Amino acid sequence: MPNLLHSDESSDASSENESFAQAEPLDTEADIHSPLQEVNLTKDIPSKESKVAIRFQPIGSTPLIKPQNFQVSGKQTISSIMKFLMKRLRLKTVHIYVLSSFQPTPDESLESLHTLFKTNNELILSYCEQIAYG
Repeated sequence: MPNLLHSDESSDASSENESFAQAEPLDTEADIHSPLQEVNLTKDIPSKESKVAIRFQPIGSTPLIKPQNFQVSGKQTISSIMKFLMKRLRLKTVHIYVLSSFQPTPDESLESLHTLFKTNNELILSYCEQIAYG
């Protein structure tokens, strides 16, 4: 009758070593890249400043700005656009709406708004002196 309860440690160790010796190396080990190589690759790519196409539309009796289309850096915020419109139109306050539907926060970047709400590759910003949509 075979000895099922008693095991010989040396025979178990040798059988484990044989199973490890027969195991094949993983194919993914050859595809591993070091993080330093990835960092160097990203440094070689020049960072290109993205431009955003903006179309201004007045609401109500607010004066029209000419030209209506502008190319602006995507890093600009809504607050910088508000300051630009107030200075250009000589207004005390300006309210800006995206697609005539909602007012973005002043710290919102134009690039993110353009990515989410562009129409014909333009971000349409409506503006007025009084609150238009309450």
